[in-house]
Amino acid sequence: MRLITAGEVRKLLPMHVCINLVEKYFHEKHRVDFQTPQRIVSQIPEKDAVWLFMPAYSNKLQRLAVKIVNEYKRNPKLYNLPKALGILLLFDSEKGVPIALIDSVELTAIRTGALSGVATKYMARQNVEVVTLIGSGIQAWTQLEAVDTIRRISKVYVYSVTKANREEFAKKAAEVFDFEINAVDNPGVYAKESDLIIAATNSATPVLYGRWISEGVHVNSIGVLPNRRELEDDVIGRASKIVADVKDSVLREAGDIIHAIKNNVITRDKIIELEDLVVRGLGRRENEREVTLFKSVGFAAIDLYTASYVYSRSLESNIGRDVEFRTT
Repeated sequence: MRLITAGEVRKLLPMHVCINLVEKYFHEKHRVDFQTPQRIVSQIPEKDAVWLFMPAYSNKLQRLAVKIVNEYKRNPKLYNLPKALGILLLFDSEKGVPIALIDSVELTAIRTGALSGVATKYMARQNVEVVTLIGSGIQAWTQLEAVDTIRRISKVYVYSVTKANREEFAKKAAEVFDFEINAVDNPGVYAKESDLIIAATNSATPVLYGRWISEGVHVNSIGVLPNRRELEDDVIGRASKIVADVKDSVLREAGDIIHAIKNNVITRDKIIELEDLVVRGLGRRENEREVTLFKSVGFAAIDLYTASYVYSRSLESNIGRDVEFRTT
């Protein structure tokens, strides 16, 4: 069985490659024939923790994956550990043999960024330069990396609740990216002058408000779980086009979308799938003034598809290592 660490995932799946891979997935989706049972979500309230179990299978690829990821909000403070931890198990579905154990936090962050990158390609204005980023974790990093891959970003404002976190994020980003980046105290002021806004948080209450949004802005939001809301209803209501990575999942799991529908801000029919955006051209930007929104909650088929690529590249490039999982 192949062991592939977070650092190795980054080497094997750079953002520009993953963005192309995500587009390819949507064009190949029906031919490859993915089966994705509904994910299992298990809460552990006394630990302020949540676990997600996400299986996917493809007969064409002869691969089956099970991603197990968790979030323990107290980890950084109590144990100096990341909030999110997890693994992805990849199997040869022809024989039932486990073939890889992959760090799923890094894989998830990259593919989630890539999904937003693809949406940004078709929904954001071509002249996007200024970005407001709300969030400072690993997902915020890959979201920013993705939009910088798709558009020529010149300036970024980053905000998160903890001042030290946003300042550390800005410091690290300044060393990696070519654009100017500033940690800010009041995201609303800077969101108003932004061409693109990213919400990458685990907030239970809105972090982005309709009054902050200017004409022509595109919003990427990746908050997930029914009890979480990154977006105020007015953000959703102002969007002329709303695209979801998987519509049924977003309707079931994205708390801000659930809330907006419940309050009659939008109807279910307004939401378009990312596949329709990429393959059929639905939901693409039509003018410079409209507000557009992409909402992502993730899905297991894209985990399987990207994990299969990472595994194959690992063998080709001799990155990763083999362990004897079972001896006779």
